[in-house]
Amino acid sequence: MKPLSLDAQRNPDQHQYFVGFKNVCYLAGYIRRENPHVVPAGTTRRFWLQLTNNENLMVPVDLPPGIELPKHTRDFQGLKCICQVRGYRDEETQEPRVSVIARGFGRINALEMPPLTAFEKAVPASAPNNTEFKPYGSGNRSSGASNKTEIAGIVSAKRFRPPSGEKSAALIMLVRQTANERQDIPVIYYGKLSEKLSEDIRVGAPIYATGRYRITGIRELDKINPDTGKPYVTGTPMIQIDVPSQPVERDILYIDGIRGGRLLWKEKTPEWIFDVAPKPSTSRRAEARPEEGVSQLEREAVAVGESAAVEQLHAGTASGLSDEDLKALGMKR
Repeated sequence: MKPLSLDAQRNPDQHQYFVGFKNVCYLAGYIRRENPHVVPAGTTRRFWLQLTNNENLMVPVDLPPGIELPKHTRDFQGLKCICQVRGYRDEETQEPRVSVIARGFGRINALEMPPLTAFEKAVPASAPNNTEFKPYGSGNRSSGASNKTEIAGIVSAKRFRPPSGEKSAALIMLVRQTANERQDIPVIYYGKLSEKLSEDIRVGAPIYATGRYRITGIRELDKINPDTGKPYVTGTPMIQIDVPSQPVERDILYIDGIRGGRLLWKEKTPEWIFDVAPKPSTSRRAEARPEEGVSQLEREAVAVGESAAVEQLHAGTASGLSDEDLKALGMKR
């Protein structure tokens, strides 16, 4: 994979899509080449971004082959990343998981940085040495501009999770962007609308959603970090979305137009898009119209071969989905 050129970084049309579907994640935080709170897994093609004062919530970012961090990058340095989201299956459990891969890098700007007041007070020489890195001051976290994800695709599975104890109601969905079901992207919506959305959104429906990349389900492990004296932790990378909406032409490039609540598809739309949902009695493509097609997208369609490469970047990451969730998503019996 080639890194984004400066022109491609400036032009959203050149970096916001994956095989014709909106797929982009903008992150701005403070780089950590290693996470001191996570058991080392031998992964060398990964770094972490600290987006809050809580180091346990640092998010992992993977470096695909051909992409490298900028030269002279140092730990605790501010960094902006243009990324994309990939779904993959754990080789042992076959559970769906998320990988965020870097495509390009830049400097964080004033809107993405923590308030400057967090750095106003100089530490006296007589003060004890505080090794904790808390760049966000009392605000605890960065602004919304530093963590934004946009995803469009076809819903291939869904699961409504009722509220239980401290867990709020949630809607878990798998979003498909390629014919390879192993690349389905798990996303989650939290809130009182979860049940209503589960009723309204059918399997096979195209959706578009904004959201954020975060770590959920943080829990301590039995193993102690000898450097910090604290237990290692584990968590689940997840795309948390806002209320989904109907996509338009700029969200899925195979869409030719919208007629009322129905989408019109281009003639060269991949057949798998129509095969995700149960087959209707009428022709699936009665509304398709001849077009030049999307040859640019076809040249970009390297998804099937990319799945194995993404899976090789990961080891021992928890999925965060319960057995009931996995059964509802068709992952377990």
